[in-house]
Parts: sequence; structure tokens; C-alpha cells
Amino acid sequence: EEDLPELKKCLTALQQFARLVRQRRTKAGAVELEALDEVKIKLDESKEVKEIETKQDLEIHHTVAEWMIFANSAVATKIYDCYPRSAILRRHPFPKLDNFKALIHVAESMGFTMKVDSNHALADSLEKAVDPSDPYVNLLLRAMATKAMEEAVYFSTGSFEPADFVHYGLALQFYTHFTSPIRRYADILAHRMLLLAIEQEKSNQAYQQLMEHKKLAQLCTHLNERHRASKLVQSDSSDWFRALYIRKKENLIEDAIIY
Repeated sequence: EEDLPELKKCLTALQQFARLVRQRRTKAGAVELEALDEVKIKLDESKEVKEIETKQDLEIHHTVAEWMIFANSAVATKIYDCYPRSAILRRHPFPKLDNFKALIHVAESMGFTMKVDSNHALADSLEKAVDPSDPYVNLLLRAMATKAMEEAVYFSTGSFEPADFVHYGLALQFYTHFTSPIRRYADILAHRMLLLAIEQEKSNQAYQQLMEHKKLAQLCTHLNERHRASKLVQSDSSDWFRALYIRKKENLIEDAIIY
């Protein structure tokens, strides 16, 4: 308990700096996306669905996320600087303008104008699309913008020119996945590359093989396929548990938004 004041002081400082880092990305054109279908499913002792609730949106969540993004970007920059032709990064391509047709149409029906020619213009349009009488309007539009996005993918830096490395949603030139090595193999690769970049153990044969562009490009293709499959499984699993929950409820009446 004696350490609580100091801990609170440190957390407050982290939150304040995270806001500044976030503001910098926002000015660069970062788009705050929203996934309305993300829910938390609670099971009882018999593994039956007991409750379904939306995830809480707390300040500390944004703080943790911002520092994770910062760490990922810093690692991406470091491994690219050391291995410009064979580093594992993550790019988020610019979405096709046709993907925004539904978003533009729905926004116009609500009295808002969506400019989508750049990530900065989209972010600014979403920020202004607010209905004080209905907080769900902005969430809906952000969810539709999320649906319009292209898929972010892992790649070897030898496969693209630096101008194509950009992460559209985060408004970052260099980005990778580094912060979750316990659940993603891509992060393990980034950890190995960072270790090599720091220690410069170029004599290590395993690392030398890891640095080969062709092998890394093949690995990235496999990682993208697995990542896509896991997302589909996650979505299907969520739909399945929600269906089970609704099927067991009698006279279930809930407010809903259909879009």
C-alpha cells in the first residue's frame, strides 16, 4: 500500500504521455476504427453462455494500446534500419475508394459529409460526424469505415518500396507486431530480429537463415493466411455463442441497431 501513491503517479504520467503520442498520430491522419461486433462472452460452470456484454472502453485501455503501438513502431524502425531488405513489418494498404460507397451514402442520409481521399480526411470527417442526441451514430459510421478497410498484412521489406510500407489506419511509416510473442509467431520473428540487430550476432546460422528475404516472404504469406483464418474462427465462434445464448432465452427483447 505504501507504493500506491508512486504507482498512481507513474500511471498518470504514462496516460498523459500516451495522449500526446496519440495526438501526434491523429495529426498525421490516424483513423480511430470501431468494431461493433466485439463482445465478451461469460460462461457458467457447465460451460453454458451466462452473459454477453460489450467490452468496456476505459482510459487505461487506450493508454496500454498507445504504448504497444509505440513499441511496435520503434522495433519496426530498428529492424528495418539494420535489415532494410529482410525485416518483417506490417503494412495496411490504402483502401479502394469504392469501398467507401456505403459509408458515404449512410453518412449523407444522416446529414454528414464523408471525405475519403486520404486517411487524414477520413479521420477528420469521422470526428465531425457526431449526433449529440444519439451516441451510436458515430460508432456506426466508424464501424462502417472499419468494414471498408483493406486487410493489414505481414511482409518482408524486400518485397516493397519504402513508400508502400505505410500503415494507413495508424498513420505510421514503419510498424510490426512485437508486443504479443506468447500468442503470435510474427512477434517471435520480430523479437529474434531485434535481438540480432542489438547484438549483431551475424555468425549465428539460424539468424542468417531468418534474414533471407525469400524465406521470410514465404513465412509472411503463411502468417497472413493463418491470421486471416484465426479472425474467421473468432468471428464464427462469437456468432455461435450468441446464437446459443439467444436460443435459450424466452421472450428476449433488446434494443438493436441494424446496419
